[in-house]
Parts: sequence; C-alpha cells; structure tokens
Amino acid sequence: MIDIFKPFLPLLILCGCVSNSPHVEIESSTNPESTRALAKFEPAGEEVLIFIGQDNESVGGNDRFNDGYIDHIGTPAGITHYIGLDSLDSNGTFPGLDVEADWQAGPMCLKYYLDSPDFADCIIHLSISMVGIEQNVANGDYDEAILHMARFMKTYSEHPYMIRIGYEFDGSWNHYEPKPFIAAWKRIVDILRQESIEEFATILASSTPGLDYETWEAFYPGPDYVDWIGYSYFWTPPDSLKLHVLDFARDKKHPLLMAECAPRGEFLGEGQGVEIWSKWFGPAFEHMEANRDIIKGFAYINCNWQSQLMWQNNPIVWGDTRVQIDSTIKARWEHKMDEPRYINYKDNAFELIRFKR
Repeated sequence: MIDIFKPFLPLLILCGCVSNSPHVEIESSTNPESTRALAKFEPAGEEVLIFIGQDNESVGGNDRFNDGYIDHIGTPAGITHYIGLDSLDSNGTFPGLDVEADWQAGPMCLKYYLDSPDFADCIIHLSISMVGIEQNVANGDYDEAILHMARFMKTYSEHPYMIRIGYEFDGSWNHYEPKPFIAAWKRIVDILRQESIEEFATILASSTPGLDYETWEAFYPGPDYVDWIGYSYFWTPPDSLKLHVLDFARDKKHPLLMAECAPRGEFLGEGQGVEIWSKWFGPAFEHMEANRDIIKGFAYINCNWQSQLMWQNNPIVWGDTRVQIDSTIKARWEHKMDEPRYINYKDNAFELIRFKR
C-alpha cells in the first residue's frame, strides 16, 4: 500500500521469470482433475509463507529499530519492502534500497534488513513502483536503476527475492496503462535475467481480490514472465462479491500471494481484540483455508499507521494494526503461526521453497 513516489499519489487517499523449480504437479482442492506445475518458490504442499512489512520500524529486528514485530513475536518467512525505480540519485545511491529513505511512512532501507542476522533466513518480498514512468522504463530510461537493483541482489544473493512489479496495478491512483506496463515489466525481468539473477520470482498483484477478469487479462505479461498472482486484502469481501482473482490464478496455473493485508481502520490494543479478530483476522484465515490449493503466501502489514505523517493526513483512517500490542490478537496470532501450515523462518522456509544459498 505504501507508495514510495514523491509526491504521494491518491493511492494514499483511496484505499517472472521462467520457473527453475522441479516439475511437480499439485492437485486443486476445488477441482481434483485440475493439476498444475509448481511455481518458482511455491511450497509443494498447502503451506502458507508468512511475510511482515512494511517499514523498518514496524518490522524491527536490528539495533536501530528494535521494537517491531520481530522483537516481540519472531522472524517470519519473509519481509515486505518497497522501492521506486525513479529513486536512484546522482550520487549513485538508491534510497530505500541501500540507503535510508523516509517518505512519511516510516524508515525504508532494505540493506538494514539484509545486514542483520535476524533476517539471515528471510525471503525478500520486494515491491517495485513505477508510477508515471512505466513508458520510460519500457524505453530503457531506467535501465541503470534496474542494473543497480540487480547488483544489490547479487551482493545479497543468499536471499531469494519475490518481486512485485507495479504493485496494485489496477489502482486508479497509479494511472497504469496495460501496454506500457507490460513492456516495462518485461524489460525489468529481461535485464535481471541478462545479469544472471536466477533466484527471483515475479508477482502480478492487484489492489483488490474483486478486480474483473478482463482487467487481469489486459495487464498479464504472460506465463514466461509471471510466477505468482497477488492481491491486497484490507477488508473482508462480502459473500456476494465474485473474487475473480481466484479464477484467474487457477486458469493461468499460478499460486496466490495475499500481498498486502491488514484490518484497515482498526486500532489494536484498545480492548477490542475479540471483535477485531472476528471481523477481520478470522475471515482472512478462513479465506486461506477455503483456497488451500492456491493461496501460498500471506503478507501482513504490522504498522501503527496513524503515527506516520502519510496516514495522519489521510481522510481514511488506517488505524494501528500492530499484532504485538493487543494481547488477545497476539495470542491468537501466535497460535495460528504454530500450525504447521503457516511458515515462518523457523519452519525451514528456504528448504520448503527449494532455495539453496
């Protein structure tokens, strides 16, 4: 949900590579006759990779930021982070990637995570924005930024990367158009391949699970460039809403990542834990259970939104979704995380996704 471009767009107001995996076929629980090949970094069973984001302070886990999720609950399978391709500066540094940036939504620096031993076994869910520049990216104007990212990935090659290019592509605040979006997507992937970056998977992700099928088709770069499908989950969809993303992912034979998740507008820690769990957390886990064949990742945003300037100035109240500050939700969350289905770093996530350092 964080938009790393300056100035911030109305997003703040509103709301692949070809697989190197072994050819393993898994069966769909909704259609036993339907099978598909295992995608890059997809668990072979019905396990769900747990990711936490979305800024360094919210995640914690190092000497500078040590009051976040990791410090109170533990290390997840992966972390969610954000960068923008227009952030490379004239000094050759890349704010958000190798130096700290603060776009009024918490400190952002991927290097902080990767230099900390607490993240030694973490998958990197890297969300890349190209709002307003997708045609320039397609034209090659941002090749140096892509190459800088590639060099960074090589430096930290002991981690697997799941790359969500042009995240929430359907959001009106992003103003993406299908043809330049797809061309930019392919250029990014092609450059990473040319630079011999192998341990990455791509995710095409929408801002809602209810996005219509036709828009999914229009923005789809194709099976040679997409490994996973994703969507944001900030509210519990009513039973009447058709979740086209499920059909699209199954039809295209891709696993799903719930790529940005939080009970928007709720304030954890104010004595409403039972109600909030029943309203949002419970349905979210039920949604995963009902689609065990296809949902293989869950990325939670563990953030005190209202403490950050971006959200203080937003007409929509985002709240405080830090699990660790609510004793009821924390206990129930930890109970769910202890289930074999939900994968954190202690559950040998790298082995599960077939990643070898």
